[in-house]
Amino acid sequence: GVSPGIHEGAEGFGEAAGIHLMPIMNWTERHVQVALAHWFFDWRKQLIVPNVSHGFFAGRRGECDLLVVSKARYLTEIEIKVNPYDLANELAKFKHGNRTSDSPFGPLVKRYYIAAPVEVWQKANGAVLPLGAGKIEIYIDHQRTPRGRLVQPSAYSKAARPLTDKEMIELLRLAYFRLWGSKDMEIFESVRY
Repeated sequence: GVSPGIHEGAEGFGEAAGIHLMPIMNWTERHVQVALAHWFFDWRKQLIVPNVSHGFFAGRRGECDLLVVSKARYLTEIEIKVNPYDLANELAKFKHGNRTSDSPFGPLVKRYYIAAPVEVWQKANGAVLPLGAGKIEIYIDHQRTPRGRLVQPSAYSKAARPLTDKEMIELLRLAYFRLWGSKDMEIFESVRY
C-alpha cells in the first residue's frame, strides 16, 4: 500500500504504461518540486516547502530540497537529484554512515525519499539506496503531465516527533519567503493545472 497523501503513478514502465521521458537536460530541481507538490503529494492537504535551510534543522548544514508536513505535523524530506552524477554523490554520502539506526533521518524527519527523473535512475544503474530511504521516479505521462511513481516506500523513523507550534510558524514563514521571494515564478506558466 501507499501512504495516505501519496499518489502512485502508472503501473508498469515505459511506453506501454504511457510514460514518456522528458530529456535529462530539461529537468530542473524546480520542475521536480512542482511535479511532486502537484501530482504526488497533495499540496491542498499538506504544507509543502521547497529549499528549507536558514537553520531550521539545528546542527545540520545544507538545504532540504523539499519538506512535506502531514496533518499530524510529521516531516517528510525529499532529496531531489536531476542528473546521475549528483545522485551518485548523494548515495555515496550514506556509505560513510552519517545516519544512525535509531534516528536514520534526524530528530524531526519521519520519512526520507530520494526523487529523480526516471532516466537519472536508469543511468544510476542499480544504485543502492540508503537504509530506510524511499525512491520516487518522476516521469511525463501520455497527457504530458509530470507524475511521480513510488518505487520504494520510506521506512518510518520511530524517533521522529511532530513539529511544535513554534516550528510550524517558522516553516510557514520560510514557505512565505519561498513564494513571494521567488525569482522563478514563471515556471508555473509551463505547468498544466
